[in-house]
Amino acid sequence: MIDAMKRASAPSRDGVCEALRNTKDYKGIMGTTSFDENGDTTNRVISIYKVADNAGKSEWQFIDSITFAQ
Repeated sequence: MIDAMKRASAPSRDGVCEALRNTKDYKGIMGTTSFDENGDTTNRVISIYKVADNAGKSEWQFIDSITFAQ
């Protein structure tokens, strides 16, 4: 989303939505992400993590995953 905001042709909702729909193969912390013409992610499984404190050390802790139908 932040990358799409930076690439938007106009600083507006429509501009950001257009940039988001045009996102293909973005490599981020959640892996490689693309969006379709509706602005929906093409990833069919999204995992949810949180940062947890483990004896003063921050660690990623798996919470859940969501699978979307094709």
